[in-house]
Amino acid sequence: MTRVRLAADGPLALLIGAGAAFVTALAVLIARQAPAAFDPFVACETVATTVAARLGSVGILLPSGVLSVVVLAAGLALVHQMWATRRVLARVLGRRRPLSPRLRRLAQAAGIAGRLDLVDDRAAFTFCYGLASPRVCVSSGLARLLSDGELTAVLRHEAHHLRHRDPLKILLGRTAASGLFFLPLAGALRNSFLGAKELCADADATVAGGELPLARALFKLLGAERPRWPAGVLAVGGLSPTEARVRQILEPQTIRPVLPSPADWIVSLALVAGIFGFSVGSAAANQAEAVHTACAPAATITAAPTAGIPGAHVHPSLLSAPPGALECDARCLGYRAD
Repeated sequence: MTRVRLAADGPLALLIGAGAAFVTALAVLIARQAPAAFDPFVACETVATTVAARLGSVGILLPSGVLSVVVLAAGLALVHQMWATRRVLARVLGRRRPLSPRLRRLAQAAGIAGRLDLVDDRAAFTFCYGLASPRVCVSSGLARLLSDGELTAVLRHEAHHLRHRDPLKILLGRTAASGLFFLPLAGALRNSFLGAKELCADADATVAGGELPLARALFKLLGAERPRWPAGVLAVGGLSPTEARVRQILEPQTIRPVLPSPADWIVSLALVAGIFGFSVGSAAANQAEAVHTACAPAATITAAPTAGIPGAHVHPSLLSAPPGALECDARCLGYRAD
């Protein structure tokens, strides 16, 4: 991976890696703190009642709840992005038209021959779309607005997104950030990736034709009619003439990843440490509770509950229970064979 791509994909890799590590750690914590359902010294009556009793512990309930929220939020974000993208593409691509000789020639020059779509729309826009096999879409309004050199620079910008499968990367980045919405670090990494990928595409587009054609194209777009699409659409490279992009074109410099602020790191790490620390501490305290208290609602003590069991011991508090108050088999009496 080149240094330019590292500047864009570095925050994305860090976001996905941190999300995967967080989810894995939660799953491991839940598994380790899960009830020992098959242990005869702990289980009460059935596996189901044991699990229900232990889930009431904060040591299990908190990480289980956090994991459920993460998975649900990420899943909803994934479904929303796919749904919104499908609706927009169905409307836009429904006005697809055959390519003109001029556009076929410019697509060949930009390296996207056979992967360019022209749509009949007076608004000026272009974008890269598709997860498995990305394509580039350009409107007739943009084709009329820009000269050959300017349109070639724009298509080279989109070709960069196409080659690096940026629509798929955006889907992954947005989904991971939505699942970790309670961590400021996740949102900062997502924004860093979304901004850096456009600067990298601009830098790639200016290698062959220079900075001027792309700068003129962005300048013309300032006063052009632009489409308005719902949030979450996976159509990247829409040529938004932001201040950072204009500055990068006019004053080329090395593209570096914009890392999250120290506050984002501190707050996020504190939240993660709090979740795991509170869960582990609560689980440890819950395990220290006497076994007989979980079985007390359904146990019966006989005159000699351990008769015939060599070396068996009964918890003193069970011996003082009134006759008939408890019903339970010998597993719940807390005995152990020496």
